[in-house]
Amino acid sequence: MIEVIKKPKIRMEPGWNEQAWPNFKPEEFLCKCKEDCTHKDIRILDPKVVELLQLRRKEVELPMTILSGLRCEKHNKKVGGAKNSRHKQGKAADFTYADFDAIGEAMLWGIQFKTYKGGIIAYPENNFVHIDTDMSGKPYTRHFIKLEGEPYEAVEFRGLHNN
Repeated sequence: MIEVIKKPKIRMEPGWNEQAWPNFKPEEFLCKCKEDCTHKDIRILDPKVVELLQLRRKEVELPMTILSGLRCEKHNKKVGGAKNSRHKQGKAADFTYADFDAIGEAMLWGIQFKTYKGGIIAYPENNFVHIDTDMSGKPYTRHFIKLEGEPYEAVEFRGLHNN
């Protein structure tokens, strides 16, 4: 017997701007779980996440791979995400691209996007960067490098423009 896997319906109107984000598809940002979860709705995603990635994509002139965007509670637990993950709130994405240097990329974000307020976390062991648009009341960009599972605070660094 062949098992038929039903492809989840993608809900995206009016939340996607093809003109503004020509290098990305909404499917890249949807929850990677195999179920028809609540996080298959692109309208949950904060447009600022895609706007920032599109700006950086234009700069590097290389295709980006979105490793994680939206996450439902179940998938977030499965991948070991933080309890209050910004992925669940639609305010985060993890990405990489060819010839990627996670630490260098995170530092460039801090320099290039001087007015950016949110989180930038480099994961050099897994070669990706997490960005998020959640300020949580902080007047500066949060920069971290996460190494060997150490708590963020153990290796925190401040961006050059956060004086």
